[in-house]
Amino acid sequence: EAINLHLEIRKNGEIAAAAMVEFAKGLKTMRDKHLYMELGFETFEEYAEKAVGLKQRQAYNYIQALEGLGETFLQSNANLGITKLQLLTEISYFDREDFVANNNVDEMSVRELKETIKKLTEAEEQITFLTSEKEQLIEKNKELEELADDSMAVEEELDVAKNLLNEKDREIRRLEHELDEINKKPIPVSVREPSF
Repeated sequence: EAINLHLEIRKNGEIAAAAMVEFAKGLKTMRDKHLYMELGFETFEEYAEKAVGLKQRQAYNYIQALEGLGETFLQSNANLGITKLQLLTEISYFDREDFVANNNVDEMSVRELKETIKKLTEAEEQITFLTSEKEQLIEKNKELEELADDSMAVEEELDVAKNLLNEKDREIRRLEHELDEINKKPIPVSVREPSF
């Protein structure tokens, strides 16, 4: 009996995950093709609220999750729920798999997930900004090296540029280390006592 029930639960879980994907695809098609107008609704939002029973934000969460994550990721992580899945769209495609693998997203609250994603996004933005600055300094360094003659002023400018380049390089390494620590750090999970 236990094995049969277990198999049925797993099968129903797979059906529920596939249904979430199909639900999101249906909402997206209804919105994109303006098919709601053929049903007598003026806007997609009106259709979602009155005909489907979804708040417009929730309807857009399904669509955004489908567009941002793709069908495969959405189906294989349907257990996270649509709010968490929508939040995961804020993480770049290349970092998303690592993030999910290194964080117990299933056990995190929505608030904890938002905070963790915010920290990750801020660190990535800083790295991008510093990398851009580093590239500019490298270009300036090349220009100065090409112009370098025996002039003391040019040599001083070159030294300043090299020092700035080294400083930015250290800052990037520090931020990359912090980003690694954020990704490795387990997130404390609040546990609720069941209420009877």
